[in-house]
Amino acid sequence: MWSSSTGVHEYLQRGVWWSGDCGRQGRRLALLSPRQTCGSLLSNQGHCRASCAGCKRLSSARPVRKEWGNCEDERLKTCALRCAGIYGEGEQRHLPRIVSYIERGLFQFTYGSEDSLVEFLHGDNFVQAHVEAACALQEHNSPVAGEAYFISDGKPVNNFEFFRPLCEGLGYRYPELHLPLSLVFYTAFVIEVVHSIIGRYVYNFQPLITRAEVLKTGVTHYFSLEKARRDFGYDPQPHNLSGVVTWFRDRGKGRGLKGHSRKGVNNKTLCHSRWIYLLGFITLCVTVHSVVVKLFVAISENHV
Repeated sequence: MWSSSTGVHEYLQRGVWWSGDCGRQGRRLALLSPRQTCGSLLSNQGHCRASCAGCKRLSSARPVRKEWGNCEDERLKTCALRCAGIYGEGEQRHLPRIVSYIERGLFQFTYGSEDSLVEFLHGDNFVQAHVEAACALQEHNSPVAGEAYFISDGKPVNNFEFFRPLCEGLGYRYPELHLPLSLVFYTAFVIEVVHSIIGRYVYNFQPLITRAEVLKTGVTHYFSLEKARRDFGYDPQPHNLSGVVTWFRDRGKGRGLKGHSRKGVNNKTLCHSRWIYLLGFITLCVTVHSVVVKLFVAISENHV
């Protein structure tokens, strides 16, 4: 986790520099781009948009800032693939963290509208998109060069319902408690404020949830694949989480398996801990919600 948005900007800018090196060597590049570049969920994601705009200028052979290198070489052809949340057997960035939350009893509620829809992308479709885009870039006057494409499985689904097979497949109960999006959003804001202070001066922990995460998982946002289908023949194949469940169970994850144990914690203690976490979270949510409501009321009265 980066301690500031400056770190994010530096990380993304290295990708732009590397793109410039590719241009001098006459290569083709299919760039993986975060979806946040097409519309900021929070204002601190502006660095992402700026860096990806630089990559688009590289693709179009337009001048860019000198410190990004000599990037006006027209031999460079790139496209940006804006991928949905990636999942699949062996995926190491998101799924292990989610399974860890499930095992520790932290997945106790859902939030947002039950009709909200998001998208996901299986690793096989992820690879297919990159290969097909790279092949299309080899064509003379390729229509793919300099363009951005949304990539997913093409099946919008509720974020929490998507993970129901994983939760139940590992032997855990899917949560029945549903909280308002605003309540969770304001709680995430408090967590971020605490992290900005404690993380900087005491201990840099990973927040359990952030406002960006709340918006990405609890608010509808998905995109059309038609442009990718038209320009380089992207054709996502159907996938589900059954293979992921098998992959985790083969590695000892899930209830009732030999390799799955909680040293020093019995089931009764674990159950009590879950209720304590849940009650504490609800108390925090109610407190934050009350404070925010009173603040808005006070501001409204002052304006009146």
